[in-house]
Amino acid sequence: MDDILTGKEALELAIKAEEKGAALYKTLAKNSKNFHVSRVFKQLADEEDKHIDELKKWDTSLTAYKPVEAYPGEYVLYIKAMAEESTFKCDRACEKSIETDISEEDAIKTGINFEKDFIIFLHNIKKHIKMGDEKIVNSVIESEECHLKKLYTLQKKIKG
Repeated sequence: MDDILTGKEALELAIKAEEKGAALYKTLAKNSKNFHVSRVFKQLADEEDKHIDELKKWDTSLTAYKPVEAYPGEYVLYIKAMAEESTFKCDRACEKSIETDISEEDAIKTGINFEKDFIIFLHNIKKHIKMGDEKIVNSVIESEECHLKKLYTLQKKIKG
């Protein structure tokens, strides 16, 4: 399998990650006892949902990539492995926030860690995409950096 991803493949990975992020923020919003913190997480979840819609629209405009496969389904397994085995993971954090009441500070740290991991994930993806397609990934990175700034601002307010 080639180590070079197309913009379409990078978008598929980003969409999967955004879906995980939206689920995480919805869980944190639901479990937060602080109205203001819950509201910020709800806004972040809504923004992640919007990003998913935007990425899907972008995805349809890109040329489909048909890789040569050694066996049927190899390509799909490759894409899933890239998303699941990257530095980006939020499943454990989401599970923890469902299992227990999570403090506002821990919830915000979870969101910050998610955003940082996702940004790192996107920078890693950029190393494997075709020249010219990196602008798509850069746009997603900029959006996620805005989320990170919101969370840092919220963290400062909570700490007083």
